[in-house]
Amino acid sequence: MYTVKKFSSPLGLTQFLRGTLIAEGTTTGAFAGDKILDDSAATFSTDGVAADDVVYISGEDGGSAVSHESPVASIPGETQLTVDDNFTADSGAAYRIYRGKIASTDIINISFESNSANWVLIYEADPSF
Repeated sequence: MYTVKKFSSPLGLTQFLRGTLIAEGTTTGAFAGDKILDDSAATFSTDGVAADDVVYISGEDGGSAVSHESPVASIPGETQLTVDDNFTADSGAAYRIYRGKIASTDIINISFESNSANWVLIYEADPSF
């Protein structure tokens, strides 16, 4: 089923596409290709982070800017989670975790209606979403 949703700002559209922010912070351990995100100040379980939520990570790796997006694979502890993909970044990388992201394959069209000043998203999804 196709769903049409209008947004009065590009920020509103972006927030809808990314989903609901569940948690954010900075890593206290380096990613070394082991798929583990460590944050000693995090409360992943308490915050309700779950498998398949999406983690956006940005920081540096040996002086080079890096960014990555990966689904959460598991939450082994309150201050640690595992992502699906290998990634390397120095300690201090910023991250945000979202739920309910619209998959790019579900987007049919995004356009701007100049007469109503609205951004229009047409996507394939459950209309109750």
